[in-house]
Amino acid sequence: MSALDLIIKWSANDISPWESDAVRRILTQEELTEDDKDEIFNMLKKEFSLIGDDEKTQKPIPIKAGDVSGSNDSPKITLKAIQNLQNVNAIQNGASLPFGHSGLTVIYGENGVGKSGYARVLKRACRARDKNEPILANVFSDEEVCSPTAEFKIGIDGDDKTISWQDNEESPSILSNISVFDSKCARLILNDNNEAVYLPYGTFVFSELVKLIRDFRERLNNEKPKIEKLDYPDILAETKVGMLLGNISYITKIEEINNVPEWKEKDEASLTILDKKLIEAKNPAEEAKKRKNIVARTKKLNNDLRDNHKWLSNKSLKEYKDRLDSYDAASKAYKISKNETDLGSEPLQDAGGKEWQILYNAAKAYSTTSAYPSSDFPYMSDKSLCVLCMQELGDDAKDRMRRFKKYMEDKTKLNLDNESKLIDAKKEILEKIKINLSEEYKDVLDEINARNNALNVKIKILIEFMDKRPKSIIESFGIKNLAIIEKLETSVSIDTENDESEENVNIDFDEFYKKTKDELLEVIDIIEKEAIEIESTEDKDNLKLLENEKNELVSRKNFILRKQKIIQYVENLKLIKRYDDCIGSTDHRKITSTGKKIVSQALTPQLQSNLEEELSKVGLSYLPLNLKGSGSEGRTRHQLEIKDVNLPKNTNLTEVLSEGEQCILSISGFLAELNTGDHCCPIVFDDPVSSLGHRFRVRIAKRLAEESLVRQVIIFTHDIAFLNEIEDQISQLPTSKFTSHTIIKPNETTVGKYKEGLPWHAMAVTDRLKYLKEELGRITPLEQSDVTSYNKEAAQIYGLIRETWEAMIEEELFNKVVRKHLGHTQMLRLSEVSIELSDYDIVDMNYSKCSTWMIGHEKSKALDQNRPKPNEINNDIDELEIFKKTIRKRKKDIKVKREHATNAKQPNIG
Repeated sequence: MSALDLIIKWSANDISPWESDAVRRILTQEELTEDDKDEIFNMLKKEFSLIGDDEKTQKPIPIKAGDVSGSNDSPKITLKAIQNLQNVNAIQNGASLPFGHSGLTVIYGENGVGKSGYARVLKRACRARDKNEPILANVFSDEEVCSPTAEFKIGIDGDDKTISWQDNEESPSILSNISVFDSKCARLILNDNNEAVYLPYGTFVFSELVKLIRDFRERLNNEKPKIEKLDYPDILAETKVGMLLGNISYITKIEEINNVPEWKEKDEASLTILDKKLIEAKNPAEEAKKRKNIVARTKKLNNDLRDNHKWLSNKSLKEYKDRLDSYDAASKAYKISKNETDLGSEPLQDAGGKEWQILYNAAKAYSTTSAYPSSDFPYMSDKSLCVLCMQELGDDAKDRMRRFKKYMEDKTKLNLDNESKLIDAKKEILEKIKINLSEEYKDVLDEINARNNALNVKIKILIEFMDKRPKSIIESFGIKNLAIIEKLETSVSIDTENDESEENVNIDFDEFYKKTKDELLEVIDIIEKEAIEIESTEDKDNLKLLENEKNELVSRKNFILRKQKIIQYVENLKLIKRYDDCIGSTDHRKITSTGKKIVSQALTPQLQSNLEEELSKVGLSYLPLNLKGSGSEGRTRHQLEIKDVNLPKNTNLTEVLSEGEQCILSISGFLAELNTGDHCCPIVFDDPVSSLGHRFRVRIAKRLAEESLVRQVIIFTHDIAFLNEIEDQISQLPTSKFTSHTIIKPNETTVGKYKEGLPWHAMAVTDRLKYLKEELGRITPLEQSDVTSYNKEAAQIYGLIRETWEAMIEEELFNKVVRKHLGHTQMLRLSEVSIELSDYDIVDMNYSKCSTWMIGHEKSKALDQNRPKPNEINNDIDELEIFKKTIRKRKKDIKVKREHATNAKQPNIG
């Protein structure tokens, strides 16, 4: 059983579905994409419930026989044709390519003619690993781009069957019996240490799988939650919930946490009562002292409320309104009086204003105390002087001073000033009212709230009302505006709750204050009685029970407060356990061990013998290679070494083997494994010797020609030298069968069309002559209908006739002793070579004529000169045929003469 078959069997029976899916992708793809890795990673996580059921993940598709090229065990098949290609590169839709049913088929194509399109379809359909180059539709076509498709005509035990294939869909498994050799099939690779390593096909999967698993392991470790152990000192360990918390692990059931009773109002009330009982039980005297202190503070609050109410009551509000009314009346009287003593007509602006009055009063004081102390102000006797300008007062000045005095001594003004002073006095009292009592008496309100929440609310409403009212009154006093006070409410709005609705109720402020005060006094009385009662009692017998009961309540309360965090912690523990189990499943040691075992099983003595035989067939028997087993981290391999050779230290086999030797070794391993597994189905090679030297082309061509005697062999190549070598090697095998096709590009828009036979440069002279006749028949009608096209086509035919004369010299005249694309000389063929002067004359004459009428030669005539008529061209082609027959007859005759001349003569006897 081959290594590939052992791997598929192992994948089907011994590993997880996600691993088998990974094996399938590694074996059928050139490399895993990042999307591939993510999909496989999610399959692994899904297996350990690390992805939710609602998250979509790719379902694993385990590998099976038939998924990989050369892995199916079905009846022998024959690949007869690829047909009806659609949307494959620029190949014309409907194109087909037939293959010889047995023996060796070569498909030759130069660059850009469509050969690679057929090869890519074969690789994908037959599940080869090298799929790096996508199959694109014709980018120059205006037609809608569709998925590439093709049909495969195959023979199964004598019956023909057509298999449909479509790109990016699972290929029919029957096609995996066709083994495709390409760059990804090489058995000789370089390992990380730059050593030459031989891997039976498929066993590279172990190193790739281990690399993938190691990547997954790292990703899982990075994803795994990192949590800190729960540490809640306020949940005491000796309580029921404390013991539950202390024993939490990934096996804890969430139901156990949910079964802890929820915290309710009655529990809070019980805790409050317990707190009081404990305090009383621990230190009655201290608690009584606290009660007395809270009583004193509550009484002080009551006094402050009383004082505030005194100045803010509805009665006081009426007094404030009356005061503003009096001020308003005095202001109106003053305005009337002011109109009679208006100083607006005085020479200077703002006479009578505030600044002016200050100046007047200063002048009056100066006059009555210093200038004229014994006289009233203003002093207006003869020769009296102005106390400001020190000039004698005239009649006008005296009249003005009298008006000033009347203005300043008007009773309405004095009355207005008095009313203003009374308002300022009220304002000063209001500014001293205590506000923000809620902050000052927070401790008292907290105590009241614990006893009577409704009362606490009332007090806060009262305090808020008392904070707002003085501000409004002070504002009205400041601007002497009665309207502000008139808008002040004399009732307090409070919320009332009942079973059906919520509504606001307005209560008279004075009444609201009185009711609140009465309730507050009741609370004060209760606290005073408690203080007296506590002070007179002392009981410590029940202290421990009370403490235990409180600890249970407090711990349960704190547990419930953190319930969701605790549940999340348990969920994280469970998640971490799943991650640990998942990480544990990524141990690659078993894969490494299995890989080494499978390689050891695959590298049987028969395979070793087959490999040695293959190396002998291709001329590498001078390398006595040995397979040395080793394995680490999935890199199960058999290192190649040369037996009985002492290489310099740190010298690797790849430094000894040339590129050609390594290529031959890879093909030899491929064939050795096929023959070990008795695989008789078709094999396909895509440019197996690209860029290699002649010596290696010959060896590989010879080996593949021999292989075509036992199985169908199909070769795609663009190497004309390799093609000639294959043809040469096939010709030396009497029972061989050979089919050749050339992929051509008939015009600029059509590629991928096949033509039976070899390409022009590989054709024998006989085939060239046939082709020239066909081409001449094709262009003959143009001579009458389109002479320009005829001249161009005829010139090209003359170029081909010239090349045919070159081939004639090589093939017939020199009897293939030396060939253009073959690197060896066949000396024995000289026995048939004989060149005469007439040969030179014939070749020279015809060769020169071709140079005249072809395109591109320095002696060629321009295309505007008409080329010879078709009958003349036909005669020129016939000249080739005549020369060929002449040379062949001469070769036959000269061979007989030379054999006779070289044979030993028997002397006369007796």
